[in-house]
Amino acid sequence: ELLTWQAAIGQRLDALPRVVEVQTVPTLKLARWHLFGARRFTTGPLVQHYPVDAETEERVRATVARFRMIEGALVSEDRRFGSIIVFLEPGARDIQVMRDVVAAVAGTLAANPPPTDYGWRLGGLPALRVSIVNDLQADQLATLPLAAVVFVVVLALIFRCLSGTIMPLVSA
Repeated sequence: ELLTWQAAIGQRLDALPRVVEVQTVPTLKLARWHLFGARRFTTGPLVQHYPVDAETEERVRATVARFRMIEGALVSEDRRFGSIIVFLEPGARDIQVMRDVVAAVAGTLAANPPPTDYGWRLGGLPALRVSIVNDLQADQLATLPLAAVVFVVVLALIFRCLSGTIMPLVSA
């Protein structure tokens, strides 16, 4: 059930603007060797048919155990956490573009929740950058007016007259 959801959400995320590629466990491309036929070597997704049945799920577990590069990148060592990696186009570094992409990814995940007993968290550099910029802007809304009030009070205490308080503010 979770692998089916990961594949479906991966397709939805892949359709978002500014998204170049989405990697999930079921959509991970693996090389396949063929003994017969014109093409001896092909690549394809780990899971090819949906919904995922118990046999396919067991095959996915065996593949994850066999390929150590998957472990730690797409699946945690204790198998309690999995990743859906969304690659953005290089031009998506502007903060407003990044805000839009992060909001679209979060909206897609919220509109398509995972199966019962599973959850999701948004992470990665774009989400972190958007969060930091939003927090800094919120802090500035509170601290800049407070700093202006403190500045005026300090000027009033130093000069002890209205013109000594107003002149430095006007000249700045």
